[in-house]
Amino acid sequence: MFEASPHVVVEEPCNRGTAPAILHALMRLYEMAPSALVALFPSDHYFGNESRFIKYVDSAFDATADSDDAVVLLGAEATGPEQAYGRIEPEVPPSPNIQSLLSVRRFVEKPDARVANELWRGGALWNTLVLIARASTLLRMYILEMPRLYSSFSDVRLALGTMFEAKC
Repeated sequence: MFEASPHVVVEEPCNRGTAPAILHALMRLYEMAPSALVALFPSDHYFGNESRFIKYVDSAFDATADSDDAVVLLGAEATGPEQAYGRIEPEVPPSPNIQSLLSVRRFVEKPDARVANELWRGGALWNTLVLIARASTLLRMYILEMPRLYSSFSDVRLALGTMFEAKC
């Protein structure tokens, strides 16, 4: 099982939102180890069976270990048409009680009641937001999908790992 070293923990100096916080940490990690595998975990999730959850995380690390561009996003079996959670609609519905890698058809964030029911009946998964990939892959995703945010970090890149980093 993967264990993080204390010296690679990057703290967000102040709340500027999730996307900038992740980008900051990824840039810092990329400077130390560009091909490092990284896992992103939301801080407000609870997984009742922690050992089972960690097995899925370990499997995701295994699935990304031999690839420079693989990204694994963990989905959880939906127990109902809950509207408060984002959904992952796979290309093919998952088989019950079987762990497998699936391609994603689309993401739906907090669907209305009608769409939530359709997704639930169609086998869509809850989006856990637990993501595993290489730091370089995630940075490329930022460059492609959030170019303005990425370029806004040009000053931060110069300060990474210095006493000036917390001031950015």
